Parts: sequence; C-alpha cells; structure tokens
Amino acid sequence: QTVNVLSIWNALVPCQPAEGESAEPCLTQLAEELGYRLWRRPLQAAEVAPMVTVALDAVETLDGFPSGVQYLITTLLTSPHFIYLMTPSKETEDGGLEYTDYAMASRLSFFLWNTGPDTALLEAAAAGELTTDDGLETQIDRLLADPRAQQGMRAFFSDWLELETLDKLVKDPNVFEHFSSKLGEDAKEETLRVM
Repeated sequence: QTVNVLSIWNALVPCQPAEGESAEPCLTQLAEELGYRLWRRPLQAAEVAPMVTVALDAVETLDGFPSGVQYLITTLLTSPHFIYLMTPSKETEDGGLEYTDYAMASRLSFFLWNTGPDTALLEAAAAGELTTDDGLETQIDRLLADPRAQQGMRAFFSDWLELETLDKLVKDPNVFEHFSSKLGEDAKEETLRVM
C-alpha cells in the first residue's frame, strides 16, 4: 500500500508561508490545532511559544519550513502531555477536587475506545458538558454505541487478564499430543468473545 506523503502533509499542515514571509504565524496555528488533538485539550500560550521557537530555529538553520514542521510535530509527540494520560483537576466549592471537562474526555475515550477523544467529545468538553450528569450520560451512550467500544473493551480485558501471554503458549508435544501453535490464540479469542 502506497503512502501519499503529500496528502498526509496537507491533512496535518493547515497553512504554508509565502516566499519571504515569516513562518511563525503558520507554525503557531499548527501548534495550536494539532496540539489540541494530540494533547486532548487547548494549549496555553506559554506552551506554544517554546515549541514555535524551536521550530523557527529549525526553519532558519536546516531545510526551511518542512524542518520547522518536523521539529514542531516531534515536540508535540514526545511531550508527556501526549504520551501520558494527564488528569488535571479543579477545586470544587466544598474544597474537593474534580476532573476538568478535558480530563473527563480523555478518560472516557481511553477507557471505552482505547484511543483519544474524537471531535464530538472534545467539543462536549469545550462546552462544559462532561462535568454535568446529563452531558456525561449522553457522551457515554454515544461512545458505547460506536463500534470502537468493542475494540476498547477487548483491549481492556486483554490487558487486565494479561491475555497476550497466551500468544507465547508452548507445551511439550510429547505430553500434550493435541497441542497446536494456534491453541493460545484461540484461547485468547474465546475469552474475549465472552466479554
């Protein structure tokens, strides 16, 4: 299968600076838009500025605008905000703590789908709907109705029950005459179909 690099570029990079024009506005836009998707929340100006500075240095000293984009995307992907599930909280009126809407979006999507939140879930977080009972229930029902929920639950039970160990199942063929290399895979699938 051939990968069309140009189509990937066009999908990721929202703009292209004109000849002689500063790349800073475009890199800032890329950091904010792609960062929102990758970090699963809006980025603060103080988070965007250092990334753009690194990207601008790459534009100047390396191979132009594409190098700046490469360094910016690398910075976003190697950040703990992308790699780990950060769960920021806010203080409630009674002095307790509760998840923010964006933290709820990430926790819901990774628990139910085993992947990051989609656009609709991020929009619900932006609207403050995920810290209300009705909004949360609406999104949970939507996520569970999606086919990705089945894959998410399979991943959850595979991790919880450590089913990947069945892939390496080996038995002595002299003792276990009916053992085959497919037995572990079949046992794993049988367990997951019960879930």
